[in-house]
Amino acid sequence: MRLVLFPLGIIPVEHAFLAQLYVSSAITTFALSAAIAYYAFRLAERAEAETRHCCGTSCPTRSSTMARPPGRADRDAFADASILFSDIKALCRCRTASALRARCALNELMRRFDALALKYGVEKIKDDRDAYMAVPIAEPGCRSRPSGGAKMALDMFARERAVARIFGVVFRMRIGIASGRSWPG
Repeated sequence: MRLVLFPLGIIPVEHAFLAQLYVSSAITTFALSAAIAYYAFRLAERAEAETRHCCGTSCPTRSSTMARPPGRADRDAFADASILFSDIKALCRCRTASALRARCALNELMRRFDALALKYGVEKIKDDRDAYMAVPIAEPGCRSRPSGGAKMALDMFARERAVARIFGVVFRMRIGIASGRSWPG
């Protein structure tokens, strides 16, 4: 087998040394590849564990207890359910520090949305810094109260305009409310 990538004959080197050089290079390459693969899989496992943890803790305690009342089937828990969801995109009017300004504006907007949720009796489920999801609070066996979500949605637009003025950004925000039977059948 002829060894490639090392110019034979230009520098006098023993064949045993070349074989040792290639073997050590192969072992080093394998070890580095294995270390990188191990690191990538560990990162993926950590991300999955963090996602599982976030999913387990993203539903507030009150919603978690409402989801499965003791002694009742899941589909009988709520006759109707509602959910409010919004999608937000921040665009800066100015070029300087636009990413930081947009991030600060979105943080302030989410803080104001949290205050609205308390005001209207709506429970936040998720906040991804560019999306907001919440459910109107209702007691098991009762109809949900989509009116709290609808009132909150209208106020969300007012808060969005106020924050846009303060930070000098333009928001493109969509809000939707889904309401209806919580379980088919």
